[in-house]
Amino acid sequence: MQQATVAKNRTVAFLHKDNPVKVLPKSTLKELFTGKITNWKEVSGGKDLQVVVIWGKGTPGQNALWIKKVLDGASVRKDALEAGDYYSIKKMVAANPGAVGIDPIGLADDSDNIPESPRVFSPVIMVTKGAPSPAVQKLIDYVKGPGKDFVLQ
Repeated sequence: MQQATVAKNRTVAFLHKDNPVKVLPKSTLKELFTGKITNWKEVSGGKDLQVVVIWGKGTPGQNALWIKKVLDGASVRKDALEAGDYYSIKKMVAANPGAVGIDPIGLADDSDNIPESPRVFSPVIMVTKGAPSPAVQKLIDYVKGPGKDFVLQ
């Protein structure tokens, strides 16, 4: 088996589109996700609204990275609502004005509020069984070269 890192994926905090918060420093994100901040009014620019953390049950790699890089190993608050996958996280955040969740930046669109926050990246890896065939190698070369503008970075 061979692997090639072809890009980087950025994980970001997603907020409900009506949440006016525009900046979430690491310290604030840590307090939101661990339960030390329970109301958005405790956050610069936030409304008087209960914080609801949405946490992906089916996104263990993303979760582990966030816990390590943003939460400094701390546990996510026990009352976090579970979502099944990336799309479920996005959908649950969109349905709850007090929600905060994490997802790949590539899922963001105009219906989301993606505040300025720390840059958290994970590699995007292509895996082949043995050496890549010429066609697969051509794809890898394209994604790492001219196609890199089309890959999440």
